[in-house]
Amino acid sequence: MYYGSGLTNILITGAGGQIGSALSKRLGVRAIPLNHRRLNIADCDMVEAVMQREEPQAIVNCAGFNNVRRCDSDTRWGWEANSVGVANLANVASRLAIPFIHVSSDFVFGQDENRDTPYDEDSPTGPVSNYGFSKLAGEFEVLQRAVRYPDWEYAIVRTAGVFSMPSERWGKNFFRFITEAVKLKSDIPIVNDVMTNITRAEDLAEALAWFVFNITAATAGIYHVTNPGCLTWYDAALLTIGQKVMSSTKAEYAWQVSVPAEVIPDYTCLSQRKYLELGGPELPPWDEAVKELAAALEVKVDQQ
Repeated sequence: MYYGSGLTNILITGAGGQIGSALSKRLGVRAIPLNHRRLNIADCDMVEAVMQREEPQAIVNCAGFNNVRRCDSDTRWGWEANSVGVANLANVASRLAIPFIHVSSDFVFGQDENRDTPYDEDSPTGPVSNYGFSKLAGEFEVLQRAVRYPDWEYAIVRTAGVFSMPSERWGKNFFRFITEAVKLKSDIPIVNDVMTNITRAEDLAEALAWFVFNITAATAGIYHVTNPGCLTWYDAALLTIGQKVMSSTKAEYAWQVSVPAEVIPDYTCLSQRKYLELGGPELPPWDEAVKELAAALEVKVDQQ
């Protein structure tokens, strides 16, 4: 592990989610894991009180509202968690010179309809959904503080398609959905015309921990971290449950879940060039991660 800096109190927001839970487990006794009930980051007074009580030496913001459909129907949900809450944390962290790692999303991209190469960290952003705009606004909140405090150590880590390995407290994710859906019917329609990345929470936690102990003012900035490889959700499903899936389109999916097709970007694949050049731990390819998940699912089924 990367414990050279001697940090011992690392506050993790959103610790009840997939990323926060995996990171809390990875950091062990060094973690101060706080779920939404213990820390609502949109509550400025609560944030200030928690910081005074816990006195963290670093903060990793894994909190956020990730329901794209609900963000589209009621913008309040996304903006409170993904923008206002980030501003509250960034204000405290930058003012007190606390290293700050913020988890963002590939959905800050999507307007480039003709895109066929992965976005790098310096690519122009352009969301197509309220969720994407709220995540981009959160990034701006961090960057604004960084201008004011040029010696602040921070990293904005964009990721995509997060899932975790099956457990007793398996969080909501695509693979949980398809493994439960296949029990009810034989052919599961999965979108095959949207290109993205996926990221195993346990692998992302390794990268986030590395950032906590290695980010400096000189290397502060935006980074992309996913399991390498661009794919469709159909590709991921096919590798998990085999021929029990059938190809579907974005338009068909949007109609089924009652959201405008326009809020689902066609292409959001991310390049990890900058992250790898910095020396971050390399994540396994997406298909390797999915194969391990599929094997774990088979074991879990056999044990029931």
